[in-house]
Amino acid sequence: MNTLEGLIWDHCKRLEARPRVNHQYRGGNAAP
Repeated sequence: MNTLEGLIWDHCKRLEARPRVNHQYRGGNAAP
Protein backbone atom coordinates (compact mmCIF):
# COMPACT_ATOMS: atom_id res chain seq x y z
CA MET A 1 0.00 0.00 0.00
CA ASN A 2 1.51 3.31 -1.04
CA THR A 3 0.89 6.67 0.62
CA LEU A 4 -1.94 7.72 -1.70
CA GLU A 5 -3.79 4.43 -1.24
CA GLY A 6 -3.34 4.77 2.52
CA LEU A 7 -4.85 8.25 2.51
CA ILE A 8 -7.81 7.14 0.41
CA TRP A 9 -8.39 4.09 2.62
CA ASP A 10 -8.26 6.19 5.79
CA HIS A 11 -10.64 8.73 4.25
CA CYS A 12 -13.09 6.00 3.24
CA LYS A 13 -13.02 4.53 6.74
CA ARG A 14 -13.82 7.96 8.17
CA LEU A 15 -16.74 8.35 5.79
CA GLU A 16 -18.05 4.94 6.84
CA ALA A 17 -17.72 6.00 10.47
CA ARG A 18 -19.61 9.23 9.77
CA PRO A 19 -22.17 8.53 7.01
CA ARG A 20 -24.18 11.60 8.05
CA VAL A 21 -21.32 13.84 6.95
CA ASN A 22 -20.89 11.97 3.67
CA HIS A 23 -24.55 11.79 2.68
CA GLN A 24 -26.60 14.50 4.39
CA TYR A 25 -24.09 17.32 4.00
CA ARG A 26 -22.74 16.31 0.60
CA GLY A 27 -21.90 19.28 -1.59
CA GLY A 28 -21.00 21.64 1.29
CA ASN A 29 -17.40 21.27 2.36
CA ALA A 30 -17.32 17.73 0.99
CA ALA A 31 -16.13 16.94 -2.52
CA PRO A 32 -18.84 15.98 -5.05
